[in-house]
This record gives sequence, structure tokens and C-alpha cells, in this order.
Amino acid sequence: MNSTTIKQMYDEIIAQNYQLDKFGLLSESREIIINQIKKYSLDLKVNSIFDFALGTGDTLLILKDIFPDANLYGIDISQKMLDIAKDRMEVTTFHDDVRNVENYHKSNSIDLILIHFLLAYVEPEIVISAASKLLKQGGVCSIATSTYDSFQKLQTLASQFLSQEQIKLKAKVPDNPDTLDKMLAMLELKSLDTYILKKKVVFDNFEELYKWGMNSGWLTQYFCELNNDTIQAVSDISGLFPLEDEFQAIITLAQKI
Repeated sequence: MNSTTIKQMYDEIIAQNYQLDKFGLLSESREIIINQIKKYSLDLKVNSIFDFALGTGDTLLILKDIFPDANLYGIDISQKMLDIAKDRMEVTTFHDDVRNVENYHKSNSIDLILIHFLLAYVEPEIVISAASKLLKQGGVCSIATSTYDSFQKLQTLASQFLSQEQIKLKAKVPDNPDTLDKMLAMLELKSLDTYILKKKVVFDNFEELYKWGMNSGWLTQYFCELNNDTIQAVSDISGLFPLEDEFQAIITLAQKI
């Protein structure tokens, strides 16, 4: 799935449905994220916050109240998402691929960077390396990402139609928490706190799964690749539904050392 397709999907479908958060995956993750930041960052002088996947701005809106004097920045590939965020708060936005984020700020210039559920779309090494460069010494980076431990049953289902290599190409997330910690250490970031969020999700039928997967952004990169025959084949599998699966996310706060 190329960046143009992702942009179109977010502009045309996901932006207007993003805040529905059917299973509370975003809201529960956000609560943990905010608690981590409060615990470790309130003693820091936070003058600047940069969200590497601004979306509709929910997390930045909360942080605006916690750090009222901070300058807010956000980048997103979807202009529609940025428009929604700008309607909600005063934030400087950049409509671009996050791979180009270093074009918008000098090195060692940001106090707090957010990388939330972005790593499924962009190589973690690229995003976290950019964060490390932009962070001030002692600055912190909040990372939330699913791993390959997430949605195991859906991965098994996908393996009937896609190779394991194709599945991993579609989602570039870390294999597990240890993988992420090693990457952080290589990029001069030290984990201050890590939480593993686990949450059950249940789909009563394929239509519900497909609608959620496309509209929420969680499975968009997979479903966009399926043709009508494959979609029909999945929906016709006997005994598949109701399908219960488990979402897992690593939520980490790391500091530049």
C-alpha cells in the first residue's frame, strides 16, 4: 500500500470515523500515555510538543492543558485530519509524510515527541531515529504501537490469503517489547516506563470486521489489498464468526540520553 493510497483512505474515510473508537483501543491507550507523561515529564520544562501522527489531535488537546505554555506542532499525511485538529486547537501543522519530519525543525529543538500507532505504516527505525535527532537532551518521546503479538487470530486468517512476508510488509511494527527497547538504546533513547495494554475485541460477522478494519485505520493496509473474490471467500468461511481476538500494544516513554 503506497502513501498516496493511505492519504486517500484517511482523507475520504478514516478522518470522519477515527474518533468513534469502537473498542476503546485509542482512548485506553491515551489514558496510559497521559499518565506516563504526567509521571515523568511534569518536572521538565516542556516548551514544545511535536506529534508525529497528529490525526484529529486528541492527545495533543489533553497535553495542551497540562503544558499550557508549550508550542504545539503536528505532522500528518492526511489534510482532512489536520483540518479537524486545527479546528480544535492552535497548532502548527505540516501536511507531509513523517519521513520528511526533519525538514520542519532543527536538531535538539523539541521537548516532547509523540509517536502513536504510526509504526504500522512507517519503518520504526526511520521514525524513532528522527525523534532522537529532534529531541533536546533530556527530552522525552512517547511511543505507542501494536506488535505482531496483536490480533493473532486475524493474522492467522490473513495467512490464508497473504504470505507471512506480505503480512509483515503491510505492518512494520516491532516484533515485541524487547525489539523496541533494543532499537531505542541504539538510537540514544532510554525507556523510562513501559506498559503492555491487552484488550479483547469481538466481531459478530465479517461485515462488522470489514467496516471496523477499514474505517478505523487498524486494518486498512490489509483490506485495501483484497479483491472482491477474496473478500467474499473470507465472509463465506463457515464457523468463523463470532470471532474473538486480542489487541496488544506497547506504550513506552523514553528519554534522550
